[in-house]
Amino acid sequence: MAIGANISSKSEIEHHRSEIKREEQEIRGIPEIEREEIRQIYMKKAKFTKEELDMVVNRTTGDEKTLLDSMIKEELGL
Repeated sequence: MAIGANISSKSEIEHHRSEIKREEQEIRGIPEIEREEIRQIYMKKAKFTKEELDMVVNRTTGDEKTLLDSMIKEELGL
């Protein structure tokens, strides 16, 4: 039983790593789509004015690590 749980855990970890790597590639390869995804995520979170939303999106997407962290949490739910 423990072996099955261990294999399942390793499989889940590998899946998470794969998803994070895919997200990193999307950030570098199609940044405009990732930017729009962040915009959509934050539009659903709160009632921002256009200016506020622009500021949140600009700050989030202006730093690759911040963007990746946000996408991991908000889009992937990890």
